[in-house]
Amino acid sequence: MIFAWPITIYPNNRPHQPLVRTSHKLVTQVAWVVMRWPPWSSESTNDEQKQTPSSWLSSTANNPSSILDWTAFTEFRTIVPTLVLTSGILLAVRFHRRYLRRIPDAPSISSSYLRKRSIFGQVTSVGDGDNFRIFHTPGGRMAGWGWLPWKKVPTVKKDLKDKTIHIRLAGIDAPELAHFGRPEQPFARDAHTWLTSYLTSQRIRALVHRQDQYSRVVASVFVRRIFDFPPYRRRDVSYEMLKRGLATVYEAKVGSEFGGEKMENKYRKAEWWAKKQGKGLWKDYRRVGSGWESPREYKNRMGMGDYAPIEKVNGKGKIGKN
Repeated sequence: MIFAWPITIYPNNRPHQPLVRTSHKLVTQVAWVVMRWPPWSSESTNDEQKQTPSSWLSSTANNPSSILDWTAFTEFRTIVPTLVLTSGILLAVRFHRRYLRRIPDAPSISSSYLRKRSIFGQVTSVGDGDNFRIFHTPGGRMAGWGWLPWKKVPTVKKDLKDKTIHIRLAGIDAPELAHFGRPEQPFARDAHTWLTSYLTSQRIRALVHRQDQYSRVVASVFVRRIFDFPPYRRRDVSYEMLKRGLATVYEAKVGSEFGGEKMENKYRKAEWWAKKQGKGLWKDYRRVGSGWESPREYKNRMGMGDYAPIEKVNGKGKIGKN
């Protein structure tokens, strides 16, 4: 590459001396300094590259078509970088839309996630013994969540409005808290307290199975906690509740989701063991006259429906037939 710039040549080669007016006119000359850049580039033998800027300007004025040389755009050295740059931009956009785009709420989850992909987020609140809300943080810490100033999880309730995903734990049914005038079921407070302490502010990964009619997603939820032993071991939240006797296996006629037959067998085994040990809500299970009832029996008595799946039509939720 050739760079050129003009310099002024003063008479007597004394540019720093003050000029004295005489009867003769002050004559100055303009010369062009030309050098290669970068300095290590080889000297070209092309006459076109050796010509001075004044000669280049005169040739351009005589031939305006030489200002834009279209053949330069079809050269190999031009096409290859252009294709690489364009492909890189398109791949970056696709990667962002697929892996780094934040999902604000459950109805916004695409059908491509169902039973195929998981979502990662931080638990912001626990509503009952088997459901809670998360703030979706795609990419986690590697994407800047938690340490970049513009990627912080809101802590104020009003800032979280319409920005969280409502999740229902798959495969289990926890005792019901008091809602809409209905009485609280025994051990409902214990299940809610345990789940709140276990998940609040924790980062979880949810494998989404489907949506239900309550604008929630039914999902298998996994968490890694430093206070568990061994620490940071991947734990299934539904399984942890079952083995502590804080929930039962989901027994509805429709809408059951376990994440596969293997997981269902694992859940039923955990329930059987908790029942045998008399843990949690199974404490008075065998005692005659205790009035014990499962969460499913309680819902049937109160006329509470199951969480039926929904279908998406034109991107909007629609309750399914079953």
